Amino acid sequence: MTGADEGKAIAEFWAWWPSVASALDQGLRAGNLGTELRESVANRIHAIHSRLDWGLSPGRQARHGLYLSARGDLALRPVAERWLEEAVAPTELWEFYAARQPRAGDARELTLGGHDLRLGELSVKWSVDDSREVINLVVHHPRFRDLDEPHRAHVAFVALDDLLGEDGVELWLGTVELATVQPAETRPLAELRQAVVKLEQDATGERWVSRQGDVDGSPVVVTVNRAIKCIRHLALDQHARVDIRLLEPNKLGLARGDESLELEKREAELREELGDRAVFIGRETHRGHRVLHLHAADSESVRNRIEAWKRRGPDRETAILIQPDPRWEVLRRWG
Repeated sequence: MTGADEGKAIAEFWAWWPSVASALDQGLRAGNLGTELRESVANRIHAIHSRLDWGLSPGRQARHGLYLSARGDLALRPVAERWLEEAVAPTELWEFYAARQPRAGDARELTLGGHDLRLGELSVKWSVDDSREVINLVVHHPRFRDLDEPHRAHVAFVALDDLLGEDGVELWLGTVELATVQPAETRPLAELRQAVVKLEQDATGERWVSRQGDVDGSPVVVTVNRAIKCIRHLALDQHARVDIRLLEPNKLGLARGDESLELEKREAELREELGDRAVFIGRETHRGHRVLHLHAADSESVRNRIEAWKRRGPDRETAILIQPDPRWEVLRRWG
């Protein structure tokens, strides 16, 4: 589907919404939406994008909330954001979200694979990874041993979304391990919320880690911000790679002291030039090259600014490559 098609489907959704808002409210208050009404909403949302999920929840200010969910797909999330940007004004009955919201109240029950499960029986063990500013989890439920892996994952992520909301899971959780045997020192799932609140309060979004390694037999030095949160920069969906040839590399192909300092100064100038049009992810030095990695918006504007920065500096061989990277795959290269 093209952007124009998505835009048309979004406009059609919001033109249609007033005709169904009251019926949805009445169905929710009666405890019975009905298949036809649910299918009507689903068809309108899937016309925007077939992989979008959706749901209804209690509102924060309004009586009800309607949310879309990209189900963790960073490439799809901007579609939900565009839907929200075009939304009608909230009312006493309805407000709207571009992601699944935390769910207040008692933990609910699920039926999966013929088994009934109470989410309140989930327990967790966690550790904080300060280098990435995330919490790594081990999740256990007494019925996990009766479920296959996909069903265990479904139970865990429904519960985590209920507790933290979709964005809270994306921002603050790292690895999630599913345990069929309860680990020692697990805690009730509800206690995880306070750990996440503390992490959010302490987080800086700037955790620079330097590593040395070997690529194809040659030394490489990498510095990367491992705590950057992609979901905070959804509009920056282009990977900008700026490859600078070193003038006088050492015998290992790395930058010498004076040149390294000069490159750090140039890097700071580039970041100032780009401002909020880009975020700096990291740098690599390898085989006589210093490569800067950024995530940016609007590739033409960003390219023009990088070219202007390049012209103002010393005469160096510098290659610029800007490519779409909506899922921030560049971060995977450093684990």
